[in-house]
Amino acid sequence: MSAMLKLICHARPGRKRAREPARMEMVCLLRDFDAAAASGGPLSEESGVFWVDLREPALAEAQRLFPRLGYTSAIDLPLVTRGAALRHTRRVRWRKRNYELHRLYEEREDDYRSQAPDRSEFLFVDADGTTRLIRGYRGNDRPGSRRGLSVCDARLLVNLVSPPGGQGRLIDPFAGAGGIVRHALAAGFETYSSDVDPALSPGLTHLGSEHRVADARELPFPTEFFDAIATEPPYDHAQGSAATRSVAELARVLKPGGRTSMLCATWQAREVLPAAEELGLRILLCSPIDRKGLACTVIVWEKPVRPPRTTYPQIDLIR
Repeated sequence: MSAMLKLICHARPGRKRAREPARMEMVCLLRDFDAAAASGGPLSEESGVFWVDLREPALAEAQRLFPRLGYTSAIDLPLVTRGAALRHTRRVRWRKRNYELHRLYEEREDDYRSQAPDRSEFLFVDADGTTRLIRGYRGNDRPGSRRGLSVCDARLLVNLVSPPGGQGRLIDPFAGAGGIVRHALAAGFETYSSDVDPALSPGLTHLGSEHRVADARELPFPTEFFDAIATEPPYDHAQGSAATRSVAELARVLKPGGRTSMLCATWQAREVLPAAEELGLRILLCSPIDRKGLACTVIVWEKPVRPPRTTYPQIDLIR
């Protein structure tokens, strides 16, 4: 049997309290390599540290995926040492053994910043019907609008629903300015998007998604069409329970065994969670995230391979 390696993972500075989502993201992204969450390891005294076990033969392939991580900014590999520490190598002690820490991955700040919403371009239709290219589109003050989703949050949502093999059809039904769409495409998904606002259509289509103008409560897609769903509904009290009322429709278009990730305001999560449970969806994660003072919750659920008695209306063709 191959040896197990313990990876020391460092959550990004702005998400150090979100270790549970960060750990699950890592395990989901590496699910083809049998990665597993570990309960402890070196550097437990540091904040934002968590551990993932990985089989040694899978390390090289896994490393190629590390740049796709959203909530993890650095990864170390501890190796037992009995001699003097190598130059420029950090040493720690854990369970009465000495370890040298070898940095496997460290996010490049320039690469991360280049993908930020304020540096991205987006095609948008003005009120007069003119389509123009906007740099740094971050929403507007209209009801239902929201700011551009940060790179780390978009990556997280995509990685949390990564199916075996890492590919398949993914939809963002509240696509907005396309933060999730960009990273789903980069991850190799056949990417679809929908949004009720027609002004966003040129931008989402230009990014490369198969786009539809549609209400998330009535999507123009066949039943069990998608392998994964990742989304962030607008945090707008005027929209009422739009996120909650979309749960049944998202369950309809999702394949059995597929997963949905949703980042929503905490007040929305209090309604979304019971709605998902009532449909018999398996809750895999429900964790608070503080986004610069905005109380949010990330929820991940899985559609059972053999769903309970709930039935969904059939839609046979893509409109």
